[in-house]
Amino acid sequence: MLITRTLAGLPAYGPPAISFPKPNAFREGFVVEFTTNEGESWIGNFSEGWRKRPHCVHAAHDGRSVVVAAGGSGYFVDAEAKKLIREFDVEDLWYLDDQRMFLASTGLWFEMFDVNGVRWQSQRISWDGMRKFEFLDASIRGEAYDPLSDGWVPFELNLHTGDVVGGSYCGA
Repeated sequence: MLITRTLAGLPAYGPPAISFPKPNAFREGFVVEFTTNEGESWIGNFSEGWRKRPHCVHAAHDGRSVVVAAGGSGYFVDAEAKKLIREFDVEDLWYLDDQRMFLASTGLWFEMFDVNGVRWQSQRISWDGMRKFEFLDASIRGEAYDPLSDGWVPFELNLHTGDVVGGSYCGA
């Protein structure tokens, strides 16, 4: 069973951490310890984005992959192979157990993905930010920021297709 544990910082002893992505190898980020299904432990050092949230680790249903969110930077990692599958922007992140999928928001649009890749990416919904998410049976409701009115506009996203009704961005 794959086990993950967040650490307060890089360990002073032991093998060096594996940095994600590679160019940031000498800067401490969000540090996660992995224990693989074979019992091997290793440390991942994940470069943080510019956002304050989220910092979290979610295991995928395949028992070997995880999604790490580090301050706006998202990393889908094969923890058994110690390999980056894909990198993406993330402002909010959810794992939907019933669909065995991850739902990520960039603050402008959503995308749904799993171990096999991206299932769909929604159209752009907001000019600058989304909030007040409410999950329904097959959709998510929220509000998208509209700079023209300096207010919030409702939207609803279909979780199966990525289709959107409402929102503030009109493609201009």
